Amino acid sequence: MEMPVKLFTVIALIALPTVMFGGFSLLRLLGSEQLNEFQRTYFRAGHAHAGVLLVLALVTLDIMTRTDLGTGQQWIISILLLIGVLAQSGGMF
Repeated sequence: MEMPVKLFTVIALIALPTVMFGGFSLLRLLGSEQLNEFQRTYFRAGHAHAGVLLVLALVTLDIMTRTDLGTGQQWIISILLLIGVLAQSGGMF
């Protein structure tokens, strides 16, 4: 397994439980009285999309190990995956 795949796999595996439990904890911490229904819905949707995209990024990284891509191409794909997950889930907030 090449260095970019290992690095971004570790990042995704650390980020996944953080997204799952962080979203739940923050929603409980903020309380239901401070957020209206629209805000709660988008808060949950943003964390759900981020979690699903992280799982799909892990699948893509696993598939990438089975190809003959060069290290440079793996870095580009890994960085684009990370930027895509952050941009999409960040756009929900």
